This record gives sequence, structure tokens and C-alpha cells, in this order.
Amino acid sequence: MQALSLIVTALAVSLDGLGVGAAYGLARVRVPPVALGLVAAASTAAVAAGGLTGRLTGARLGPVAARFLGGLALMGLGAALFRRSRREAASRDGPLAGAAGGREPAPAGEKSAGSRVARIVRVLREPRTADVDRSGSLDAGEAFLLGLALAVDALAAGLALGLAGLWSAWLPPAVGLAQSGLLLTGLWLGARLGTRLEWRWPARRLQALPAGLLFVLGLARLAG
Repeated sequence: MQALSLIVTALAVSLDGLGVGAAYGLARVRVPPVALGLVAAASTAAVAAGGLTGRLTGARLGPVAARFLGGLALMGLGAALFRRSRREAASRDGPLAGAAGGREPAPAGEKSAGSRVARIVRVLREPRTADVDRSGSLDAGEAFLLGLALAVDALAAGLALGLAGLWSAWLPPAVGLAQSGLLLTGLWLGARLGTRLEWRWPARRLQALPAGLLFVLGLARLAG
């Protein structure tokens, strides 16, 4: 079951990268190797931190309570990812909207501290807007923000797996590789297929499958 949970989790928490990459490819936004490494490192660190926290918490709670809470957490994460995939797949604006709206320089008013905070919050809520200065290329700071935005699910998944007793030392590198690989794949698809990837883009629909499997894994931990 650990091998299955590793594969399912790596896919479930990394498929956002596929959609983000497609949006950037469509908008011709460059993601340099350093930026790609920062994004992957953020997800790797997040899932590792979550797993460590979950295992330490589980040791205090005892195996039965930890398995129960871990199962509930996996079910909750799976349900949340599934609901998000359904909502965004049905969006009329399309999952590629956000990064493809042009690359005009950011307005001068956005240079204030309050505006900068607002844009950071926006990136955390919508990773496709990480090209904050609209330069057409992600710098280190923007890549760090994108990495944080994409790492939220990884943190939650690591915590749930650590609690449920399904932790594997291979999970952090698997998530990092999946995140960077899917981001690169999305960039390639967006650049090659262009507007043909518009709101019918299936990345969010694809996310429904591993999200459902996460839910089933959590249910199995409760039953076992």
C-alpha cells in the first residue's frame, strides 16, 4: 500500500503544476532552470516537513488514533482536491486563464507595500499569476512564491500520510520530480498547442482520479 500511496500522492499534489505550466507555455512565460529547481525544492521540503510532523504527532497519539486521524485527513484532502478539480474544470474562464492575459508591465501603483502584499496573496491563491512583474520570465522571488503556492497540497499530504502510517522516504523526491516534470510537460504543451488547450484542457479532470484514490486510501486506513 505504501507504493500505491506514494504514486497516487505524488500525482495528486503535482497535477497543479501541469495546468500552471500549460498556462505559462500559452503566455510564452519562461521558467528558467533555477526557477524550476526552486519550485521542485519547495514541494519536496513541504511534503517532508508534513511527513515529519505527522509522524511525530502520530507517535504521541498512539497507532490507533494516528491511523484514524490520518485516514480522515487523507479522505479530507482527496475530497478537497476532487471538489477543486470539478469546480475549475467547469469554469467558463478556463483553467488556462490568468497567465495568458498579456505581459504589460505592472502598473506603477502596484509598487506600494499594500499592493505587493495583495499580489503575493493572489499568487498563493492562483499560482498562474506568479509572473508578478509581467516580464515574461520567472525570477527567483516569483519562483519561490509559485513554489509556496504549489506546495500547500504537498504539505497537507505529507502530514496525512505521516499520521496514517503510510510515510515513505521516497515520497519527497517523488513529489519534487513529479512537480518539475509536470510543470515542464505543461510548458511544452502550452507552447505547442496554444489556444487549442483552452478551457477544455483536461488537467483538472485528470486530477479527479488521484484525488479519488487518496480518498479511498484514507477510507482503507479507517477500515484497517
